[in-house]
Amino acid sequence: MANPQYVPGTLVPERLLPLIGLLVVRFGSLDAELNRLIWHVAGLDELAGRAFTASVTNYRPRANLLGWLSRRIESEADRKKVAKLADQFMEIADFRHRVIHDEVGWYSPNTGTVGVWRAEVPLEKRKPTEISEDWLSYYSRLAWEVEARMQQYRIKNSRWDEDTHFPWHETPPSKPNRS
Repeated sequence: MANPQYVPGTLVPERLLPLIGLLVVRFGSLDAELNRLIWHVAGLDELAGRAFTASVTNYRPRANLLGWLSRRIESEADRKKVAKLADQFMEIADFRHRVIHDEVGWYSPNTGTVGVWRAEVPLEKRKPTEISEDWLSYYSRLAWEVEARMQQYRIKNSRWDEDTHFPWHETPPSKPNRS
């Protein structure tokens, strides 16, 4: 990984930009599906649902809302799966939030990893989030899988009941190692 081209004024290699863009686009689609699933579980039509979720603009309260609403689901298996989707959404959202909003602290050319951290956290307490091709690909793929599962529950698609690797449809990739 010699002499990577950087985004001007940063330590972010340009080769990460397509993967960052993919994560952002997939998250936007996942976020919209989260809203539709909230409407469905709450028993709201589209107009009432849009009015309801539009008033909760931050992703964390909406994911929590889905988790709370999942308690209304009669089937225990479905209730647990929807609650897991809310948790998985939060994991993806938190990573995407770190990628978009955190300060870039370092880049390791040996591992191809960028470290970001929250600027408001004191330096001695900072815990970096690692961003690499592997991490961006992992969370983009997870976003795609979680969105598909949300749709499958909402429309009662037959694949919803495939539990072997839930929320994955096939054997999930391992999370990348931290450097």
